Amino acid sequence: MRSLILLTTLALLPLAPAAAQSSADAAAAFNKCGAITNDAERLACFDRALHETTVDRPRAIAAEREKRAKSQREQFGLNPAVVEEQERKKDPTRPEPIGQIQVQVVRADVDAIGHWTIQLTDGAVWQQTEIVPTFHPPHRGDTVTVRKGVIGGYLLEFGSQAATRVVRIR
Repeated sequence: MRSLILLTTLALLPLAPAAAQSSADAAAAFNKCGAITNDAERLACFDRALHETTVDRPRAIAAEREKRAKSQREQFGLNPAVVEEQERKKDPTRPEPIGQIQVQVVRADVDAIGHWTIQLTDGAVWQQTEIVPTFHPPHRGDTVTVRKGVIGGYLLEFGSQAATRVVRIR
C-alpha cells in the first residue's frame, strides 16, 4: 500500500507547477512524506504537499503570462541579436544560438511550379522559396547545410552550387 501511494504521488509530481513552488521544494516535501511510517499520517502529508503545489496554479500561470508579455513589450522592435545578447547577460548558462545545421536528406520533391521540398533526417522539412533553374537537388543520404541568412530567412547549401532561399514548413 505504501509503495502504491508513493508511486502514485511520484507520478503526479511532474504535474506540479514550478511557479507555485520550486521543483526542488516540491520534491523535498514529497520525500519527507515518503519517510513517514504511519499510513494515515503519510497520506495526510502527501495530501498537504499536493495541495500546496497545486493551489496557486491559476495565479502562477497568470503571473508567468504577464512576465512573458512584459518581456515581449520591452523587446519589441529590437534587433534579435541585441535581444539574444541581453538574455545571455541575464543567464550566462544560456546556450549560444545555432547559426547553421548540417543534416542528411531523406527525400527531395519538386512541386508544379518548380519549388523543391527537402525532408531531412531530423524530421524538418524545408521548401525552396525562389526558383533557381540551375539548382540541382540533393539526393537521399546527401548532406545539406541550412544556415541563417544575413537579413533574415534561411539558405540551403548543397555541394558547390549557390545557396538557395528556403523556409521551414514542418
